[in-house]
Amino acid sequence: MSLVLKRFDTYRVSYRYSFLNRSSWCLHAGATLLARDAKIELGQAGRKASDSNVGVVPLLNFYRVGLCQTEPTQMSTGLGCA
Repeated sequence: MSLVLKRFDTYRVSYRYSFLNRSSWCLHAGATLLARDAKIELGQAGRKASDSNVGVVPLLNFYRVGLCQTEPTQMSTGLGCA
């Protein structure tokens, strides 16, 4: 009988900055740090092996919103580009 255990946990911290705020659209850019914690364990016939790894991955993100509003309206959810 074989045993396989896998675990891949990730955690993220992000920051986003709005650097273009037009009346019809907005443009945001940001950075994210992703921390990952991985562990794999294999076993068969009384033998067992495992490996774990922790790492940090930098990510860039860009986000564009069309028809952006700086003032919330009755139709919006209150989330604008401000």
